[in-house]
Amino acid sequence: MLKVLQKSASCNFKMAEMKVKEKFRKFYDKYVAVDEVVPEQKLSFAYEGGIDRIEEDKEFPSEVKIAFRALRQIFLFLPGTFLLNFLAGSLVYFWLVEAGLSWKPLTWNVLLIGLISSLLVILGIGDIRKSKHLVISGSIVLVGSIAGFLAYCFTEYGDFRTVEKIIFSFMPLALTAPFLAKFLVDRNSD
Repeated sequence: MLKVLQKSASCNFKMAEMKVKEKFRKFYDKYVAVDEVVPEQKLSFAYEGGIDRIEEDKEFPSEVKIAFRALRQIFLFLPGTFLLNFLAGSLVYFWLVEAGLSWKPLTWNVLLIGLISSLLVILGIGDIRKSKHLVISGSIVLVGSIAGFLAYCFTEYGDFRTVEKIIFSFMPLALTAPFLAKFLVDRNSD
């Protein structure tokens, strides 16, 4: 009886071994030993397609980029341009008016306002990592300085409302000059 059980166990083991070998051969013939790989038969890793989806999700849709750029221009560029234009125009005007007196306008608070407004402008439309984008703030200072000089030429001393109106009338030019400066700097750097 023992020999019969050993023989039947041996047969069962051989049958199981043959089934495994047969399954392996079918798998090998279907997926590995094929000369020409058909996309449906190709082996793939578990998360191979998921990696591409993750990389695509890292980029924002174009609507979000446009909205973010618009918010940057509204909340950073516009206030910075306003401050820098008015600061430069006022400094030039008062420097020309008070040229003979001992007027010292460049105190730490004026310099701090100028620095903060320059950073706002560069963060609004430029790139803080590019030193060439300082031209953007320089273009606003130039427009404000021209406005201050014209206010000095065409107004009387003490007529500060007119000076203010002349400086603010240059705001459209102060808003467009930085974009032109950024375009020229980026075009020349490429």
